[in-house]
Amino acid sequence: MALDLFKATWVVAVAPPTSDRISHYSVRGGDAAALLELMYPSGG
Repeated sequence: MALDLFKATWVVAVAPPTSDRISHYSVRGGDAAALLELMYPSGG
């Protein structure tokens, strides 16, 4: 997992160990709840 924490937007890149693909996500800067939901999905 890689994070770029800019003021306006946080960018998250995830590369699962079982895949060669990298998934990219954007979160509004400062939205810690959304960042945690990406890292630890509640399933739903």
